[in-house]
Amino acid sequence: EDPWGNWSPVGSLVANLSIHWMSMETIQSCHLGFWWFHLLLVFGFIAWAPYTKMLHPLTATLNIYAANLNPIGASLKAIDFESEKSFGINRMDHFTWKDLMDLDACTECGRCTDACPAATTGKSLSPRDIILDLREKSRTSGKADTTFTDPIIGTTPSPSTDSLWQCTSCAACVEACPVSIDPLSKIIDMRRFQVMEQADYPESMQQALASIESRGHPFSGSRFSRLDWTEGLNIPEIKDRPDAEVLVWTGCGGSLVERNQKSSRALTQILDRAGISYAILGREEKCTGD
Repeated sequence: EDPWGNWSPVGSLVANLSIHWMSMETIQSCHLGFWWFHLLLVFGFIAWAPYTKMLHPLTATLNIYAANLNPIGASLKAIDFESEKSFGINRMDHFTWKDLMDLDACTECGRCTDACPAATTGKSLSPRDIILDLREKSRTSGKADTTFTDPIIGTTPSPSTDSLWQCTSCAACVEACPVSIDPLSKIIDMRRFQVMEQADYPESMQQALASIESRGHPFSGSRFSRLDWTEGLNIPEIKDRPDAEVLVWTGCGGSLVERNQKSSRALTQILDRAGISYAILGREEKCTGD
């Protein structure tokens, strides 16, 4: 007649059924046996859970709680070129605690890879497999002569040189992840290591960098100048209108690629119709390398 019995509905049901066909001594023995069975089951589950997918309810919850609330692009780490001793990441110990929590939080659902435009066009890039390979790398570090300081790029199938450069940095994988994992920032950091530490990047990128150095923009075959798209429009430059409320940054893509010039022209026409005071940099605009 436990006054709190109704708070344990399953236990109350078993007790009420048992009282009709078991003696009190038998019920007490069963209670003791089930109590110890339950104790061992719970402690066994606690010890077993970290080695199974049952770890995800804990790590996923913590990962969502610790998620970066800034815009996706702001999740990329800033680089202090004056003080940094190395650039990018090629070792597990260079990842932040949040990066490592991302690895443990992955539920292997594959939504990131399903959303990835590189993966859907048949390329080898798989954001999920990169996360899983890094997780396996983190869990095996310290075993079989491996450490957290060992290289990671190219040592497992997914974070290979080719697959890392297939990423378009669209962040579809970040948007798709149900537990707030950020594969993009890890891919970018590994690419930074390849570029700034090893000078290892695709030939097409080499051509773009060479064009930026010699022409000030990445399009070696472009026949346009930075102001050709403004022809026929009365678009002020910032040197002539320094008090403009809005600075329109067209960039190399908006001023030197013919199909994008139409969008740049349309934008300025909308600003004119809206009565907004704006200006462009014109020839003072430089390539950001973006």
